[in-house]
Amino acid sequence: MSEPISDELSAAIIAGGKSRRFGAPKALARLGGQTLLDHALRLAGQISSRVLLNYGETDLYAGRNVPLVRDVFPGCGPLGGIYSVLQAAQTPLVAVLPCDLPLLPAQVYRLLFVRRQENRPAIARSQRGLEPLVSIWPTTLARELEARLRKGDFALQKAIRELQGVEIPMPEELPGYRGEFFLNVNRKEDLEQIECYLQRGVWALD
Repeated sequence: MSEPISDELSAAIIAGGKSRRFGAPKALARLGGQTLLDHALRLAGQISSRVLLNYGETDLYAGRNVPLVRDVFPGCGPLGGIYSVLQAAQTPLVAVLPCDLPLLPAQVYRLLFVRRQENRPAIARSQRGLEPLVSIWPTTLARELEARLRKGDFALQKAIRELQGVEIPMPEELPGYRGEFFLNVNRKEDLEQIECYLQRGVWALD
């Protein structure tokens, strides 16, 4: 396993979504013999030795050997999850990870870390557009996010835009980039597609 990116960085998995399109908690869906959450935890461990797991109103993850962070403002979407991990972290920066991108590699976060700018979130841009949950956030922005949440302003992309988020175009800037890095699991058919890649040897999980 590669060394963590930096002691300044925590890694936080945002797993509080309702998984409506998937039809069940997709973090617990299995791929290659492990849950999607297991794959996200493996990636988080490659990014930082300090890992947090954010959840929403229902704790599905009791018994995991990782600090759990409940949404401070339940039902506010991913912006609420990001705020919750920013205020819980013990480091100046937090790498935010989704639980539904099982092919995402740590080098994406290494590039985000290198290209970040002070007091601004650094956000990955893939071939399909902005990826708000593949990002690095300064914990100094927690107060700004709290103010938005208290006003009922839950729009994550709007917050990124108004906070002058630094967008990093991965297809152009990441050596060895592959579009499959951002193949996400929204439906069970997506999971079956990735499983097919694994079975055919098209892709191997680290």
